[in-house]
Amino acid sequence: MKTLGKISNFATSTFALWVIVFAVFSFLVPEGFAWIAPHISLLLGIIMFGMGLTLSLDDFKGIVKAPKSVFIGVAAQYTIMPLLAFGLAYIFQLPPEIAVGVILVGCCPGGYRFQRDDLYGQRKYGFICYDYFRFNIAGTDFNASTDIAFG
Repeated sequence: MKTLGKISNFATSTFALWVIVFAVFSFLVPEGFAWIAPHISLLLGIIMFGMGLTLSLDDFKGIVKAPKSVFIGVAAQYTIMPLLAFGLAYIFQLPPEIAVGVILVGCCPGGYRFQRDDLYGQRKYGFICYDYFRFNIAGTDFNASTDIAFG
């Protein structure tokens, strides 16, 4: 078990380096990573399932005590993110087809992006980021519910 802990600590502390190494490698040799494209949805599902396994029912007590935080996060997701995306598209004078893509991504619920960052932060910073992880889970659930309800 100590060996697994050492491997986990090493992977966590050098995560940014691995991302850069694989990003450069995939840029230089894209055909080496083409095989993974059809499996992206499955892999993201596994990652999000793994993040969900780190939560317990006790983790959601803080959300029940402070639901205002979840609503602020959802409101920010539907206002700040699209406006920021629009602003970036305008500032950088992106072509219309790229600008539409940037704005659409800005309008999407944050789910995986924020949960991944907070899970990584949880491992590195302990008490500081863990509350944000569970609030992001709740916010993503609320976003998914409203997306389903409004089509």
